[in-house]
Amino acid sequence: MKTPHSKSVFNPHETARAEALAGAPLAPFGRRLAAYAIDIFLVCITYGPALLASKYLIEDVLHLKENLYDSGHVHVRLDFHLMGELAWTLWLVLYFGLIVWKTNGLTPGQAPAAHPHRLAGARQDHPLAVH
Repeated sequence: MKTPHSKSVFNPHETARAEALAGAPLAPFGRRLAAYAIDIFLVCITYGPALLASKYLIEDVLHLKENLYDSGHVHVRLDFHLMGELAWTLWLVLYFGLIVWKTNGLTPGQAPAAHPHRLAGARQDHPLAVH
C-alpha cells in the first residue's frame, strides 16, 4: 500500500517568533552600520587585554619561550606572531558566537540599534520617554 505524496513535503517548522517577524521592516542602513561599528570597537578594545593575558599565561605561568627545543637537527619553535593571528580569529568567534548565543541573537552593537529609545535610558512610564 502506497502512502500519499502530500505528507512527504518539507516543513521548516517555523517558530512563532519567525512567523511574527515575517514582513517586518529592517533597521535603516545607518543604524545597522552603527551597530557593526560598535561591535568592531568592542572586539578591538577587548582583544588587547585578552592577548596580553594569554601572553602572560604562556610566557610567565607556563614558562614557554619561542625556542621550545633546540638540538642538532631538530628545532621546535613557538611562533608568537602566528599565535596572535590565531588568537584574533578565536576572539572573533568567541565574541560573536557566545554573545549571540547567550543574548538570543543580539550583539552589544545591535541591542541599542534595535531599540533606539533605550540609548537615552528612557523608561516606558516616564512622561518624556520616546516611544
